[in-house]
Amino acid sequence: MPETTNNLFSEMEKQLRLNPRWGNPNPMVQKYGIMPDQKCSGCALLEIHRWSKSRTKCSLRGVKGASTDHNSRFDACGKFQAGQNKVVYHG
Repeated sequence: MPETTNNLFSEMEKQLRLNPRWGNPNPMVQKYGIMPDQKCSGCALLEIHRWSKSRTKCSLRGVKGASTDHNSRFDACGKFQAGQNKVVYHG
């Protein structure tokens, strides 16, 4: 591997260690910071909407449309609240 590629990867790893928000796919982490050692799946703000398929939504992001679908495996943000997920049934 060329030396410049190694430098690029080591710089990216350094940035991730210094700032966990950088490059994190969870938009809420980018906005509110990260909650260490927690995932969104354990947060009371995560809602599970059940239609013919289930969709997970973060109540902080809103619950309208596919653009607000939220991955429960994301690292939790700074607004994390431990508790049970709310389940919403749609007829």
